[in-house]
Amino acid sequence: MSIFICGDSTAQTYDPQQTLMVGWGQLLGDFLPNETICNHAMAGRSTKSFLADGRLQALDGNIGPGDLMLIQFAHNDEDEKPERHTMPWTTYSDNLSVFVNFARHRGALPVLVTPICMRVWANGVLQDTHGEYKDAMRALAQKMDVPLLGLLTNEEEVLLQGLDYLRVTSLDYLLTAFVFPLNALCNGSGHTIFTMIPSIVSSVVTRVPVAYFCVRVLDLKILGIVLSTPTGTISAIIICAWFYFSNRWCESTFK
Repeated sequence: MSIFICGDSTAQTYDPQQTLMVGWGQLLGDFLPNETICNHAMAGRSTKSFLADGRLQALDGNIGPGDLMLIQFAHNDEDEKPERHTMPWTTYSDNLSVFVNFARHRGALPVLVTPICMRVWANGVLQDTHGEYKDAMRALAQKMDVPLLGLLTNEEEVLLQGLDYLRVTSLDYLLTAFVFPLNALCNGSGHTIFTMIPSIVSSVVTRVPVAYFCVRVLDLKILGIVLSTPTGTISAIIICAWFYFSNRWCESTFK
């Protein structure tokens, strides 16, 4: 079975040599190693421009019985540019039906995929995105009896947890900047065994208990696990700082 993906930048395959961006279609093969992934998603494409570019017709002769077509659009259908813009209950729905019929006429199974939530904020509150477009897709899926796939069950909650992760991880990056030079000083002065101590204390003695306490007792879920990272780094900084200010790093390791 081959899996064909029709979509926009959120699903596109990117060149890792040129950008750090990754589309979900790019990683799908990692979870389905026995299937052939044919990713035709392209940045900036709406249902309208994807069809106008002939990108759907390019699948003709390649897609066939037993194959799967994943269809995900909306980000660029909302764009006001005339070459992209569609209306949710008319042109957007009509264009999606073209994808569905194209797959069915060739014996493939079409699957409509709801668009990923955008990171749009107002006064610190995550805004609902793609509202009518998601509703229009759901209505079309019911009307045409097409499987509907939501990539994330609760997209807003996942984004909020991801934001907490980035905030805490960013703090840890700053703290780590203190650990590396202190460890390097100890290592360079010949105290190579000592450099193992902060790492052990940070990862085993501090991070594991803190993560357990935050998740099991405080019920912080993913945030609890993430909070244990800078906590462990702080413990490593304290040990390294004590070793430095005690001048023990000046003591010769040779007897």
